[in-house]
Amino acid sequence: PLTLIEKYGADSLRFTLSSMAAQGRDIKLSESRVEGYRNFITKIWNVARFISTYEIKVDKSFDPNLVTQDVNIWILGELNNLNNKIKVSLKEFKFNDASSDIYTFTWHLYCDWYIEILKDTISGKSEESEETRQTLIYSFLNLLKICHPFMPFVTEEINEIFSNDKVMLVASDWPNTINV
Repeated sequence: PLTLIEKYGADSLRFTLSSMAAQGRDIKLSESRVEGYRNFITKIWNVARFISTYEIKVDKSFDPNLVTQDVNIWILGELNNLNNKIKVSLKEFKFNDASSDIYTFTWHLYCDWYIEILKDTISGKSEESEETRQTLIYSFLNLLKICHPFMPFVTEEINEIFSNDKVMLVASDWPNTINV
């Protein structure tokens, strides 16, 4: 494990182990899987860089329950679904299911769809653009909270960049579901 941690990072190994921890299954660890999950963590870092590019700051007055744009309503609904699935999986000790759901949401829905869709509208000065920017940072910070049990070092480091209140994720509350 120390060699893999040195090469790919502790969170990559941790997420790999959680993704393979199906009940009643022996873990057959391969370096290529750890490398693949390191690439997944890099994807999360790339979202953080994308948000930093637009210098998006958290607006404490933002209420996710009041979003009006379809794309923002959609991603917040999907984040709610993820949140609910993860809570159930953790309660049932199904860490592989939780890891799979996090991976699918983050890579396929959040990065491949949501961020690609909003790239054209995020740089404007309109109310819609501001709603999209706030939905992006809100959803990302909540995604970090959901990912935290599986990759604590990376999520804490990224959260430190964006969080205004400087509360560590380990001491923060689990994200609430919203009414979208």
